[in-house]
Amino acid sequence: MAATNRDLAVMVEKGAFRKDLFLPAQCRQSRLPALRDRREDIPLLAAHFLDQISRERSTKFTLSDEALRTMMRHDWPGNVRSSKTQ
Repeated sequence: MAATNRDLAVMVEKGAFRKDLFLPAQCRQSRLPALRDRREDIPLLAAHFLDQISRERSTKFTLSDEALRTMMRHDWPGNVRSSKTQ
């Protein structure tokens, strides 16, 4: 599995990405809308990551209502990426 925010088809046309790698990836392609387009996921993602860090550090972490409202108002120019492989 691989993830990118780049248009691989355009990169293949420009010679910036190998066509032989693009074709197998293309048949299994899945697009995930940016977080700004699916704000209803923000509370779920926040709860997930707070639960994860709470378990790792054996300390209960919570998010205030104001912090969640701030996250809901944020522009979210990118997407969620996890630095851990699962």
